[in-house]
Amino acid sequence: MKYYFTLFCYFFLITLPIFAQDNAEFASYVLPDYEITNANKGDINSDGIIDAVLVLKHKTEETSKQPTLRPVLILIGQKNKKYVVALRQDKLILCKACNASANPKEPAAKVEFNELIVEKGQFSFNFYGGKKAKWSRILIFKFDAAASKTAKKDTWFLHTDTMERMEQLPNLDFTTKTLVKGPPKPNSVKSDFKDYDSKVTWFIKK
Repeated sequence: MKYYFTLFCYFFLITLPIFAQDNAEFASYVLPDYEITNANKGDINSDGIIDAVLVLKHKTEETSKQPTLRPVLILIGQKNKKYVVALRQDKLILCKACNASANPKEPAAKVEFNELIVEKGQFSFNFYGGKKAKWSRILIFKFDAAASKTAKKDTWFLHTDTMERMEQLPNLDFTTKTLVKGPPKPNSVKSDFKDYDSKVTWFIKK
């Protein structure tokens, strides 16, 4: 189990966000009083044109006494190499002051947004947190061509919401438990990205 703990720590070290990238091309799309905390590009609607996903934070986030939103913006690429803001999502990225727990017996701890990954036809968000019970959480959303055609707008549904919880045992060893929501069953109601609320802690098991 010590191997898993080492792997767990290594995973977080290599996935710490790097914000040195040049995000000047997205400046005109950023909301007033917000700034980019993470951005990535890729063909998220599988049309052969590069799109972008932005995660924003309020400029007063570090000093505000009240939680501030961390909106996600979906930018759809155009043939003229510009973007159109297709969607804004305010319920996915937990704010810096928000707390959550992977264990109902343990006090909630600060949640960290860790990484944004963009691939062809999908994008994902990675979080981690915890005190004694460490945890990581990955939400993956995939583009649905059929639903997009019916709705006449690009649509992404939850593919998986996966949480891995690691707890220390009395003998100082560690145990891990993985909880997964999705993928959706055929003919079931799918979780639309635009409405998905990550604050609904389905993964807490009493």
